[in-house]
Amino acid sequence: MGIETIEKLLGDYGISDASHASLAALVKPQSLAKRTQLSEPGKVWDELLFLEKGALRSYALGEAGEEKTYFLFFEGNWVCDLRSFAERNPSRFFLEILE
Repeated sequence: MGIETIEKLLGDYGISDASHASLAALVKPQSLAKRTQLSEPGKVWDELLFLEKGALRSYALGEAGEEKTYFLFFEGNWVCDLRSFAERNPSRFFLEILE
């Protein structure tokens, strides 16, 4: 995530300058290749992701092993398995970069 994106996000939420500096220090920008798996079932989510550019999909395997897409995430959105994050339970989903 670029500094411009961080500033826009924080500005949208009216965060103070002191909090802005603290939050900006926590951001870990990453550029990842298409088809990279960001998560798999069994992971307990402990972070929120912001998708600055690209697209992701969240999917699970059906009983016969077929992939079932549950969510699509596009740039400008937060990404997380909220149930896993909030309840501290293992996720049921894979998370894959589409582009």
